[in-house]
Amino acid sequence: MNYALVSSIAHYKEKTEISHEKKQLVWEMEFFLFEIRGNILFPLSNSYDVNKEETSQFPDKMETKRKMGYLKKRAETSESNLLKAKYHHLLWIAAETKNKKHAMVAIHHYVELIADYFRFGNNTNSYVGSEIQECFELITGLSSQINHFEQVKRLKNELLFHTGAFDAHEKIGIIETMLAFPKVFKAKDFENIPELLHELLESSNHAIDDFHLVESHIPIALKVVAKKGLSPKKWHLMAGHAYVRLAEHDTREAKNFMNLDSLAHAIHSFGLAGALEEKKKAEQSYFELKPKVKLDTFVHPLSEESIKILKETNEELKVRARELLKRTPNQIYKYLSLPFYFPKYEDAKKQADKTPSEPFLQFAKQVRFDTNKNIMFDERGTDEYVAVLREFGYRMEETMLPFLHHTFFFGIRSGHLTYLNFLEYFLEYTWIGKPHLKFDLGGNPIETNWANLLAPAVLDFFNQILAWGTSTHYVPNFVLCVDSLTLKLEGLFRNFCERLNVPTSEGKEKGIQEVLLHRIFDNKVIKEYFDQEDLLLFDYAFSDSPGLNLRNNIAHSFYNEKDYTSKKMLLLIAVLLRLGKYNISQK
Repeated sequence: MNYALVSSIAHYKEKTEISHEKKQLVWEMEFFLFEIRGNILFPLSNSYDVNKEETSQFPDKMETKRKMGYLKKRAETSESNLLKAKYHHLLWIAAETKNKKHAMVAIHHYVELIADYFRFGNNTNSYVGSEIQECFELITGLSSQINHFEQVKRLKNELLFHTGAFDAHEKIGIIETMLAFPKVFKAKDFENIPELLHELLESSNHAIDDFHLVESHIPIALKVVAKKGLSPKKWHLMAGHAYVRLAEHDTREAKNFMNLDSLAHAIHSFGLAGALEEKKKAEQSYFELKPKVKLDTFVHPLSEESIKILKETNEELKVRARELLKRTPNQIYKYLSLPFYFPKYEDAKKQADKTPSEPFLQFAKQVRFDTNKNIMFDERGTDEYVAVLREFGYRMEETMLPFLHHTFFFGIRSGHLTYLNFLEYFLEYTWIGKPHLKFDLGGNPIETNWANLLAPAVLDFFNQILAWGTSTHYVPNFVLCVDSLTLKLEGLFRNFCERLNVPTSEGKEKGIQEVLLHRIFDNKVIKEYFDQEDLLLFDYAFSDSPGLNLRNNIAHSFYNEKDYTSKKMLLLIAVLLRLGKYNISQK
């Protein structure tokens, strides 16, 4: 809307020799170098001076306020609907004392401007849909601010139902604007819009590309039917078919991962639509395509300086481990259950905040895979928490896990740490070693002690480390201990919840079923009970990327023999020690 006018003003400015005219023309251009979104002026550019710690903007909003006299004069004398709308809109936003008159006049001239655009489009055979859509958004924003809804609602009906010059994209854009302003447009204002959307998208005969269909138009339709309380199934079915077409459009090898993502979304959409046959077909296509997916691998070698720092850190960790091993076994296990040696939440958050995100990723579609090449939909919550969890994982890999390795490796080799004193610690000092009474369906009491269930994994781990340290030819195998301890930890978390009277099951289509392990950590009571650092540790071990998702990968046999490492077992031991420190009766 602004470009043509600013270009004309700039061209005239270069021609005139009159100084005060040049100055006023500069002002004119500055007035048009603002974008208006809602009740906010967005300058053309922002820059930050690191030395002065100041942010500069162009055009400057305060400067614009000092030119209010000239702006008022132009608003009164201009004969253009575009100029009058823009000037009065600026006066409404920039003035210290709000004058509703400016908003009303701006709305009037934006409406007149829409009529001008239609006349211009008809006379010159030009397409002006995007300009009209922008005007409607500005009118809606102003109407919301001054609580004046009647005019914009009439305009909405005119644009959606009585104007043939609009194509599907622009009409859907009008509906999207309506959804963005719930104060203005209530559920009753969406009458006949679900039918209109279906007509627009069905009659387009795939003129609307499938990417825009699934990424923009159908999500808008789903919001509309939710607002009206209607069934969304036909929209999910439409999305499923669109995703399948996307997967079949370009079958080059380089596109396999994107096609797999499309099929994953098709399966999800067909499931929501209740289209079981289509869902089965999509699942078969997914199964056949998955082995063909290959991603490029990038290796970022460490600099010599980084390698030097890591070596120095490792030597320091060895010293700290040997110092810790001067204490009794029970003291060692107690210290390892406390937060002294673990990464801190605040430190991870500070580093995550310092780490810049890649701007282009804000506009790019990201596809996430698990260990078995399955597409994962993002259920992890905020990007901020994911960034903190990722930073926590880096710190665990760099410091805590090497420290645990040195502590247990040196301790087991020397005989100072044994599987017996490890289990005795849990029996004597933690809730994990306390007998727990349950009753079977017949009402018979069953007493269990988790120490007995943990013993096989602990014994195998200590034996593997002992054999590894005493023989140069022995290759340790951590499959049994990692498998066993992972699943026992899941049982411990569920038993922990049971003792706190927190349910771990929910109703599903096939009856009452246990929730997934990472869902337990989302329970409000559990979140209040565990320390912030402990929740991070548990999430890192058992939730999906950037966590390790250990329980899922082991329960579904996604790991091969090379994935079973001492690091994973040490991480599980860290989780066991941290979980055992809680005194349920006291808390």
